[in-house]
Amino acid sequence: MTSALEQSFKKRLQLIAKERNVTPAEVWQNVITERFLVRLCRSPYHSHCVLKGGTLLARYVDIGRETKDLDFTIQRLSNEISALQKTFNDIVRIEIEDGFVFMNPVVAPLEHFHMEYPGAHVKIEVRFGKAKFPLFIDLGFGDLVQIHEKELLLLSNSKGPLFEPSLTVNCYPMEFVFAEKLETAIFRGADNSRMKDFHDLYTLAISGKMLNWADTSKAIRLVFEHRKTPLRLPIQFDSSALEALQQYWGRYHKTATAATRLPSQIVEVIEVVNKFLA
Repeated sequence: MTSALEQSFKKRLQLIAKERNVTPAEVWQNVITERFLVRLCRSPYHSHCVLKGGTLLARYVDIGRETKDLDFTIQRLSNEISALQKTFNDIVRIEIEDGFVFMNPVVAPLEHFHMEYPGAHVKIEVRFGKAKFPLFIDLGFGDLVQIHEKELLLLSNSKGPLFEPSLTVNCYPMEFVFAEKLETAIFRGADNSRMKDFHDLYTLAISGKMLNWADTSKAIRLVFEHRKTPLRLPIQFDSSALEALQQYWGRYHKTATAATRLPSQIVEVIEVVNKFLA
């Protein structure tokens, strides 16, 4: 890639950042995850990887937070590290004329709390011209989900798409995203420092027609039964648990980009989610 082409592309990303009122770093992260997804979709492994997490959620609703990692539930593939290493070696070798180079994937075990099967964490080195970036991917195994096929619109600016206009991926329905985050919040209780789960639950709860209630209720039941977590609604925490959660939430709220539209008190977040669940 010539220096002129590299600079031209960077200027387009800066324009996107300006048009969307986000940081250039967020746009870079977005385009990197998209270029990986394009490679995945052109690989023999695309049907085994079900997209979930914040990257997916941000395609449905403005979650007001930066998403840095990719999350997948893996189906019909071994969770052995050596097998996963080969899988990601194959994916990054797929050649696409977009100027990005994905290389040196490193797969390591990742223990998922109260999950039946160990997961994995993947770190990939990404290069574009002289720039270098890391891409982090979390893989989960054994989760129950009803797969939804979704067309994702890819990055574009006022002049049109950067590359392909869209791609189609296997992903979680939003109802299952909500159900898994709800289960995590209830199971971890006061030990849950992942305030992005409460952030996303709140965002989905106030999003109006984003969630179908019948499908959400079914997803909640299936997820809790599959993970063997007692389902007790509404969400309730004792005073000591709420105090601990408020400390986590207070720190999170101070740094959240969407702080102006998030309640400052965790109890208010829980009340909104409970109202949706009622």
